[in-house]
Amino acid sequence: MTSSTPTLDRTARPGDIYAGGAALMYDDLARQDSSEIDVLIQILRHAGATTVLDLGCGSGRITLPLLAALPVTFIAVDTSAPLLALLADRLLPEEADRCRVVHADATLHRESRVVDAAVMGTSTISLFDRDARTRLFATTRANLTPGGIFVLTNFCWTPGHLADSPVVQRGASGAHYALEEVWVSDERRRVTVRSLTSGRQAESEPWNLRHEQLVVELTAAGFTVPAALALHEGPDGRNTLIIAEVPR
Repeated sequence: MTSSTPTLDRTARPGDIYAGGAALMYDDLARQDSSEIDVLIQILRHAGATTVLDLGCGSGRITLPLLAALPVTFIAVDTSAPLLALLADRLLPEEADRCRVVHADATLHRESRVVDAAVMGTSTISLFDRDARTRLFATTRANLTPGGIFVLTNFCWTPGHLADSPVVQRGASGAHYALEEVWVSDERRRVTVRSLTSGRQAESEPWNLRHEQLVVELTAAGFTVPAALALHEGPDGRNTLIIAEVPR
């Protein structure tokens, strides 16, 4: 099932990693990343969720393996039309009946019926500024049933930490990409990705968010936060999975 809603796309400046042809580079790299998948399957299975919102789903890095592992219905929401097209093309016939693809702004998108769970992986939350997060958390809470859960992950980089530059990574297609990063402020990094095959270059500027800050914001939106699990902790920073719940 697919649905197209004419809403604002991601801020599409020249070279935006999620827009146009550059989205293919993001997809190629994202398909190599299986982090979070197993723990998300466990959490959703334990919660008994049957309907799940995948917010910022992209090309389905989380959607597709969760659809394959769980007997659930997904609503996959993103503002990147190129990435959503890739997701729709990859759905198996039996999966397409359980996945509605929605081109919409996750901070504004309201479902006609409440759902059991929402997920936001891959540190997607770092793409939203404070005002957008406020809208996102309020909208997500409204979309969830009482007792419903919102599971999100966030990588908080050690301030000032920079990887050896550039880092070369191999995509799912076999193509190689050079990744370079620079701190543009105390709270924000610029990550530039360059294809070593085509020379195409794209970038994103994620916010560096502390998980404690997100817990405060989620609580202010009316969630309780029963758990925050460290998925990774090292000199580069900490990757945290946060489970927020709508009170019954």
